[in-house]
Amino acid sequence: FTGSGSARMESMVAGRLELGSGLPAAARRVDCSIDLILPPPSRGNRSYVFDFRGVPVLLLVTADDKVRAAVVEGDPLKEEAVHAASLRALTAALENGAHGRVIPGAVHRLHLRIDAAANRTRGAARILLDQTELCLDEDVALDPMRAPNLTIYPMQALQLRAVQFVARGF
Repeated sequence: FTGSGSARMESMVAGRLELGSGLPAAARRVDCSIDLILPPPSRGNRSYVFDFRGVPVLLLVTADDKVRAAVVEGDPLKEEAVHAASLRALTAALENGAHGRVIPGAVHRLHLRIDAAANRTRGAARILLDQTELCLDEDVALDPMRAPNLTIYPMQALQLRAVQFVARGF
């Protein structure tokens, strides 16, 4: 599907894709694997927000095809929140080298995992790309009543090949 291109952040909503997992909100550990194909850097800004179980994650692909990720703190549809997440992702990559690499046009697997605490109001987010850890055990707030569904807010074209949901610990 095609995202909102280089339009303003507010128009990301028009290009969103919502996928229901069919999994119960009571699941303690939920995983979402997304097989995707990313465009070349010549197509422009390659930024994507994946909102899984109410945890928005920014996937940022730089011009050198390196991939960084960070949890978006606050509303993922607000430019300030996404910009702050991109700065955190770039800073973390500089500090600890946490980044993956993509080949434009190839299929890559993005893996999002949310492990909820016993009370299901807090949890840990883990983000991997092709088994390379981009973000580990990030402390996140959770809504215990929210189903583990996925919404993708693209700011650039993105091809999806498959999406798989798995849950454990009901």
